[in-house]
Amino acid sequence: MKEFALTSLVISDCMIKKNDEDNLFMKAVHHKSNKGMVFLIEKCDFENSQAGFGAIIFNSSIAFLRSKFQHNCNGGIMIGCSPKPTDLVPDAI
Repeated sequence: MKEFALTSLVISDCMIKKNDEDNLFMKAVHHKSNKGMVFLIEKCDFENSQAGFGAIIFNSSIAFLRSKFQHNCNGGIMIGCSPKPTDLVPDAI
């Protein structure tokens, strides 16, 4: 899977439910630049995943507002990230 950069992302007023695995799986979605832009998921329902989470967010930046997570097999939201690389020069971060 390739990583990509976005300038904006808004998902609003939707129902994501009854999927066989996780209702939403987001991996490696990054801002185009570090300008404080917010990727936003608002007023969405994540319900009744059959064998997963309402949402899995991995190595991504997302803000959830007024969204509902209920009756998902493994839970509401799982958030994860890769460990910080150890071979970076100090001023790289």
